[in-house]
Amino acid sequence: MKYSKSNITSIVTLFFISSSISLEVAAREEIEQFIEDVSAPTYDCPEPKLIPKLLEYLTSNELSEEQNILLTIERTQHEICIGKTKEAEDELADIIALPNIDKTSAYFAEAVYLLGFVKDLHNDHERCKIYNRAIKLSEDKFNDVNVSASSGYVTECENFSLQQQLSQIYSLLDENSKGNDRGLLAHIYNNLGLIYSRHRLDFLAAEQYLKAHKLAGDIYKGSNRLSLLTSALTALITIEEFDRVEALFLEYEEINKDVNTGFTNFIYLMQKSRMYTRQKKYDELREIIAKWRLVDPEITNKVWNMYFGWYETVLCIHDNNTECVKNFFSDPEYKASRDVMNNSNSVEWVTFKIRALFFLNEIDAAREAVEKHIRIEKILKAKSNRIAKSLNIADLYTKIEELESKVELESKVVRYFSYLFVMLVVVIPFAIYFWAKQRAKRQLEIDPITGLFSPEAVINKTAKLHAPSQSKVHALAIFDLANFRDLNRLIGASKGDLILREVAQTLATVTRSHDILGRLSPEQFLVCLTDIEEATAKSFLERVRKALERTFLGGQHGIDANLQSSMSIFITSEKFEDVKSILDDMVSSLNVKPIA
Repeated sequence: MKYSKSNITSIVTLFFISSSISLEVAAREEIEQFIEDVSAPTYDCPEPKLIPKLLEYLTSNELSEEQNILLTIERTQHEICIGKTKEAEDELADIIALPNIDKTSAYFAEAVYLLGFVKDLHNDHERCKIYNRAIKLSEDKFNDVNVSASSGYVTECENFSLQQQLSQIYSLLDENSKGNDRGLLAHIYNNLGLIYSRHRLDFLAAEQYLKAHKLAGDIYKGSNRLSLLTSALTALITIEEFDRVEALFLEYEEINKDVNTGFTNFIYLMQKSRMYTRQKKYDELREIIAKWRLVDPEITNKVWNMYFGWYETVLCIHDNNTECVKNFFSDPEYKASRDVMNNSNSVEWVTFKIRALFFLNEIDAAREAVEKHIRIEKILKAKSNRIAKSLNIADLYTKIEELESKVELESKVVRYFSYLFVMLVVVIPFAIYFWAKQRAKRQLEIDPITGLFSPEAVINKTAKLHAPSQSKVHALAIFDLANFRDLNRLIGASKGDLILREVAQTLATVTRSHDILGRLSPEQFLVCLTDIEEATAKSFLERVRKALERTFLGGQHGIDANLQSSMSIFITSEKFEDVKSILDDMVSSLNVKPIA
């Protein structure tokens, strides 16, 4: 067949058009695949190694309007992960304000949530309104956005009691426990830790953070691999569990060899500075501050940036450098951050501020800060007492701990429901008799004054404990109220009973739900910490002893004396063989002195 010149021209033109279309299709598919690869759930960071390619796409003309929005949202999420929160906030606000954006889309709901999260980081009260909007946009459609927004709202918004917060977080865990999204579950546990932390239950908070880290530390991306460890460090430094803190720092350093961003280095140095400040190790703090000066994390969260000035000023006070301390409190760069901290309930900040004001001889301002500190402590103590009286909280915590077995339990209930129903009808008379008998037995097990276990009951329950798990111990402690008899004679038996009840409440507040508490004798209490790390048990019991002595201030019961206590400890990594003999030896070891 022969072709004319015009035929050949048409064929060549058609070939180039076809090739051009094929290349455009391939380019679109490549972009769509990249968007899928770089997209991270709301609770994680985008893969860091993909960020250069993302920035390259955003500076090109290859993207559609929707693709540009999607990649810009991922860029803001990356900015949040490296501490550039101000830039992220501005970009997210611009995206949400776009006139033609699809407000029913997943990416719009995600952008709204991320803006709420950044507002949260900036302690901006608008966060609650934005979280609520994200909840409505994602409900029954975009689960990761809905869980993240709901968790943030429960943690930071409304005047929820601890019981209400735990109940709602438990519901989120319940709804999501049947899936395989470890990252999402870890995110919920992280929020559970935040809730405990807000209520100053830092021991419980640390447990949740570490549980979340164990669950998802190996699948999170970028700086998020260290975020849960950072939260755990914050909680454990607060309660001065320094042995555990040192172990976590070693783990942080190992992971950070791979992550190694300015932001993660900044966080590491900030937490180290906080630890050395609490320990009053000023030489070590000086070395960390020197290293910190060399770090440029490009962080735009002003409160975070202020921490450097704060801990540097701690050194200035130690060095008697008045000018340096004055500069920190007058520096306009830190003003907004100081205002945020002044309006917070941070005990650490108020304590630092009081010390600095006394150092500067600003007595009136220091007195005002002290009064604020007392107000904060009263509020937090009242909240702590309300928590101790809320019996359902322990049940909720137990539910959260045992959630993994819930599905199996429900299947057993369904399987045996009919059988049990019939059996109950048959055995109702016997059940009533058994209930009455058990009720009488329980009454004998409870000390009528304190509500704790009676001597016989607490000994029996301790003796029945199985051996602790590997690397854990059981820790027994007898707390002897050394001057209780003298106080009892001074104030009378009725007020003496009030003291015993307050001691029992203090012990119930600071221990865990599965620990064993009892009244061993008129002025002796037994605490058994079960299945716990030895170092943690020792420091924890010493704090309990100090808490008992702080429970009663001079004059509270009409006398000018403080309650004094002594403590005897027995720790074992095995099952208790002869509890009564152990307790006899512990009582003998107590050196009980009368009140001075």
